[in-house]
Order: sequence, then C-alpha cells, then structure tokens
Amino acid sequence: MTSRQRVSIACQACRKRRVKCDGAKPSCSRCTRLKESCEYQHSDEKRKPPSKRYIQSLLSRIESLERQVAQYEGRGPLSPATIPPPPPPPHHQQGHHSTHVSTPQDSVQELVDLCGGLSLGEGEELRFFDSRSNLAMVSEQLDERCHDHLLKFSADRSQRPGVEEMIDVGPAIRGPLLDLFWRWQNPWQYLLHESAWRRSYELRDNDYCTPTLLYAMLAVAARYADEPALSHDFGTYTAGIGFAAKAKQLVVEEMEAPRVSTVVAAALISVAELALDIEPAGWTYIGMAVRMAYTLGLHTDPRPWVESGRLPAEDAEIRSVAWWGCYMIEKLYSLALGRPSACIERDIHTPLPAIVPDVEFKGLEESLKSPPDQHLPLGYSITNFRYTCEMLRLVTGPLDEIYSLSPKITREDRTDIVLKASVALSAFYDRIPSVIRLPSSALGTPLAVHIYYFHIHYHGLNILLHRPFISRQTRSPQAENQRGVDCTHLEECTRSAEALTATLKEVEKHYSLRTATISVIHPCLTAGLIHLCNWTLPSPGVKTRVKKHFLYIMHSLSQMSTAWVWALRAMRLLKLVARRWLPPEEFTGLMANELAYLSGGMGAESVVPVVQGLPDAVGYDPWAEPLWSEGDLVQSGPLFDLGLWEGDGLLSGESGRS
Repeated sequence: MTSRQRVSIACQACRKRRVKCDGAKPSCSRCTRLKESCEYQHSDEKRKPPSKRYIQSLLSRIESLERQVAQYEGRGPLSPATIPPPPPPPHHQQGHHSTHVSTPQDSVQELVDLCGGLSLGEGEELRFFDSRSNLAMVSEQLDERCHDHLLKFSADRSQRPGVEEMIDVGPAIRGPLLDLFWRWQNPWQYLLHESAWRRSYELRDNDYCTPTLLYAMLAVAARYADEPALSHDFGTYTAGIGFAAKAKQLVVEEMEAPRVSTVVAAALISVAELALDIEPAGWTYIGMAVRMAYTLGLHTDPRPWVESGRLPAEDAEIRSVAWWGCYMIEKLYSLALGRPSACIERDIHTPLPAIVPDVEFKGLEESLKSPPDQHLPLGYSITNFRYTCEMLRLVTGPLDEIYSLSPKITREDRTDIVLKASVALSAFYDRIPSVIRLPSSALGTPLAVHIYYFHIHYHGLNILLHRPFISRQTRSPQAENQRGVDCTHLEECTRSAEALTATLKEVEKHYSLRTATISVIHPCLTAGLIHLCNWTLPSPGVKTRVKKHFLYIMHSLSQMSTAWVWALRAMRLLKLVARRWLPPEEFTGLMANELAYLSGGMGAESVVPVVQGLPDAVGYDPWAEPLWSEGDLVQSGPLFDLGLWEGDGLLSGESGRS
C-alpha cells in the first residue's frame, strides 16, 4: 500500500475544477492529458503556522507599543496643536494621455496629467518623461535630421556593427563561458530573458544580443571559469578583464542613445568591476545602469502600452526583467557599501517578472557535485528571484532609516522602525512558498544554489536590522525592565549568523564555494562580525563554538576569493577587527588555526558540525541552549558599540555618532 502523496499546492486549472492535482512540474498529469496550460500560484500556500521568530517579533513590538502608551498616558491628552492634520486627498491620476488636443477641456486634462509617458528619443529608442518635464506631451523628441549625425552609430539597429563583426572570441571559448553564465549568474541575478536573448544571438539581428552585452556577459562568466586561457597575464584573479575593458568602451558609446541591452551590460560591468575589488568603478556603473533604466522608463508599468498594441508583450517582459535585475544588484551594492540607493520605491510600478516554465523548472543535474539518483531538484529561479526582490523592498527602506546620519531620527524612532520591520520580515519569511524553503533535514534533497542564496541574504538582512541595538555592557538597574528586548536583538543576530553559516555549509556540500555569487560575501562578513562579537562575551562555553563558526566564514571567503577579489577585502577586515577585539594570545591562536584550516589541516566538519535539520526548518530549535548567561547584555545606546570599531580608522570620522 503506497502512502498518500501530499501536495502543498494544486495548479490553477485543478483548483478551478475542484479536482485532485498531483502537483507535478512543469505540468500536472491532468493538464498534460487534457493539453491545457498548467500554472501554479505559490502565494496561495497557507498551511504553515506562524514561526517562533514571528511570534517573538510580535511580542517585542507589543512591548514597545505598551511602553509608548504608558508614556503618553503620563503626559496627559494631546492638545489640538499636536495632532497632525489629515493627509490631503489623493489626486486622481489619468491614464496615458493623447497628444491630440481638440477642445480647451482636453487641453486642461492633458496639462494636469501626472503620469507622463514614453516617447521616441535618440536612436529611435523609447524614453520616459514625467509630466514635470513637459516633454511627454509629444510622441517624438527630436527630428532625425537634427540629431542622427551626432550619434556614433546608426539609429537603424540593422546597420550597426553586430556580434560577428565586433566579437573576437571564438566559439570554443564563447560557448563554455555562456554556459557558465546561464548556470551560475542569471538564475540568481535575473537580468536577461534567456529565450529572447538566445533567439537574437542565433539570428544575429543586433536587437537584444549586442556586442556590448555579449562582452559584459563574457566578463562576468569568466570569473566562474577555471580555464587558464581566460586569465590575464597577471594571474587568475583578473580573469575576464579584457572582455570587461571592451564592454566598458562600448557602453560609453551607447550611452548617448541607450537601450535595454545597454542597461543590462552596465549592470554586469558593475559586477565585473567589484569582482576585481574596484568598488568605486563598480558603484558608478550600477548607478549608470539605474539612470539609463529610468531614462528608458523600465520602472513604469508597461501593460497599458501592451494592451494598446504599441509594445509587444515579450518586449515588456524583457524590460521588466532588466529593471528588477538592476534593482537587485543596486540594492545589494548599497547594502555592501553602505551608501544611499538610487532606486526609490515610490517610483517603481513595473510588475515583477512573469514565471517562464522553461526557466522556472530547469533541472540542476549539471550544477550539483553529485546529483542524486532520483528527485533531481528543480530551479524555481524566477520564484526565488521574485521573493528576493520583495524581501529587499521590505527591508532596505527601514535599514536606510536606521543607519541614517540624520539628527532628526531619534533613538526612539529607530527602535520603532526596527520592531515594525522585524515583524514584517518575520511574517514575510513565514509566507514564502514551500518550493524555496529550506528542507527539514540536512539529509534531504538538495535545493537549487540560488535558493540557498535567498536564505543567506535573509539572515544577513536580519542581522543588519537588529545589530545597531545590541551592546556589550553589564546589566544595570535602570535597564532591568528592558533586558528581554535587548537580549532579543542579540538572539536574532546570533541565530541568523549561525543559520547563515550552516546554510553556507550546505552550498559547499552540494555545489562549490568557488562558484558562489559575489553578493554572498557581504552577508558572510556580517555574520563573521557577529561570531567575533560573541567570542568576546563573558559567557562560558561560547568561545569554542563561535570560533568554529568564525573559521568557517574565513574559509568560505577564501574559497570565494578566487572568483571575487572583493572577498579578500572582507577577510582583511575580519582579521583587523579580530586583532583589535581579541586578547593577543587568542588572536595568535586564531590565525594559527586559520592557517591550518586553509592549508587543509582541518576538516570542514571540525569547523562547522553537520546540522541535523537546517535552521529555520520545521521542528528545528537552535536556541535549546542559550549562548550567554542572563544579565550579560543590556542596551546602552542606539548603535552597535562603535567604540569597538574605532582605532584602526575603519570608521574614521564617526566617533561622535550617536
């Protein structure tokens, strides 16, 4: 007798018919038999109960609100002068206006329109202008007789130099590099519509696949390759530098009349620059990509144009993929460098990329170290990408407020922001679909590597939310009532740091850290600092445990440094901070252990024990044994003890920050 197969979610067709669905991907057996379209809506999953973390974040939020109510009750009722006025009624925005004016009433309606729109600009490419510019009132910006002679290339794409004329890379190198790009880069940072790009590449139509974009793709793909012929004369650390140089030259030329491929190329160049630890150039190129994306109106909703027949549906999807890919890279850049983001949430209206079955359900047999005999995992790359973008949209705004240097944001404001954001992030994490959740057992089927990246970034973001509210002080009578809240911040940071380290171990177990994405480096650095901070606490039995976690973080960064020189900067920072935070004898022992491990003298299991059930999986409780004794920590200030960071110039000029 076979056990009943449980399906977490049925396809839309079976749900409509109210019949059983076997949940097969990409198409269930019933839809396959009836030759119907089979789609799954993962947002319909509602079976998972709230997690302990979500409940704890709610309790912390309630406690904070109770304190605020008590404070207001002590002050008496609010005076009318302190009550903020109601917000003004929202403007009723009109749809895309017509450029034809027939009556005075039409002219007024067009004049007060708030939406703006797209029109043809340089190079006969679409450009976006909102109504403030007044330029959206015409469908074409320039007379071609006035500007064509100023461009470095023809406005007619078919007349521009194509791949065959400009790419001097043979198929023997080009083919394997493109395979690496589609295997390791695009499934995580979803920038390119694969089927449209492949069709353009085969047709050599110079439409979506351009020499600029192809060189940028090869520059990033070369970072994942072990082929010596792809390295520069200076060594393997500079793999792909020749491709990047050519792509940068072409991007500068296309900047005069950018198109979607120019935007994607600039975003990829930013990744290639950071790979070489040239972060000023990388930051500049991702800024260029975002600026050009705004120029093309990639942030706007293209559906009215599709419905009117003025924009093909596939072109609209290409635009959406390009925008959200740039959004993801730019937000991760902002987090890694601690700089303001150029992507403003209020301006973003384009929908997230649609699920493409050929991409969503792609197998991973070529990526795994040792593929299992049965049940090969599916990629679910677009679902994973969509939820990663949603997570970034949810958290990066509050992080900007928490880490702002503005004197107008008080300590109480920051506390309120972090509690709200923590509740929202916990609720979001509880709602993610089962196909991108971590397995309940470490012995289960491996997941796609980009799904592990999603969880690594979740824990990195969670640490950044709570870290400014922990400090290393002994308990004081004044802080007795807030001890639980303060310990919650440290618990969250430590829990996420340990979960991140264990998830990183799964990546190395099933794949390789040599091919891990560059964006993992910053969460690793963030977790390593938490392990190092816990090492300095006076709790017994903690040092051995956190020392193993810290050493594994250093090992992981070392493995990633072959592809990403950026990882060497993270390793250097951790060593400098460890030398400042730890006693000399402990630091000397740490470096000796690190050298032994990196040279192969220690096994991975001796650094991070095999976890029987990954963190955040069902039934796993990483806090059965607390890491510290009660009363070790209380909150003494709004920011993470900055005194521990000063001295080596790592936070120069911020000693007065409060």
